[in-house]
Amino acid sequence: GLVALGLLFAGSANRGYAEVLVREIAAPASKNPDREAYSLSAGIGLGFVVLGQGRGARGIQDLHLEDRLVLLAIGAARRRSKESRMQSESGLFSEGSSTSVDVTAPGALLALAMFYLQTDDAALAARLPIPHTEFGLDYIRPDLLLLRVCVRSLILWSSVEPTRVWVESH
Repeated sequence: GLVALGLLFAGSANRGYAEVLVREIAAPASKNPDREAYSLSAGIGLGFVVLGQGRGARGIQDLHLEDRLVLLAIGAARRRSKESRMQSESGLFSEGSSTSVDVTAPGALLALAMFYLQTDDAALAARLPIPHTEFGLDYIRPDLLLLRVCVRSLILWSSVEPTRVWVESH
């Protein structure tokens, strides 16, 4: 369903479907018992809708997709601004005071990777930090760490090199 919807509107940056799909990434568990798969499907669908658009996406800038997806991907602390209260009321934050990153991160990261595919957007890549200390590594699941590295590489495509040095540095 959601991936097919994304394929149908691939690259269109359709505002309505982008808004629906980003909300579905963080849909409450009561809405769907297979929440992890649903969230991932919504992220892939959203990625197709905004495929390769990056910051130049027309008509959807005011949706703040990048900010919302980064929040869903890394679980940054919520600010009690008017915008965050509106997002909370709209269902973006559905589990207490923050999102469940274990559930939303894979879909959000894949959506970001597809949204900013090969755009070399260093500012976005910097918002997806890779921990370099043992302490930092204790706070991120290994699969999400690998996904972050892959997403950053897909965004910063021109910096990828087929060398051992590059692989070991990432």
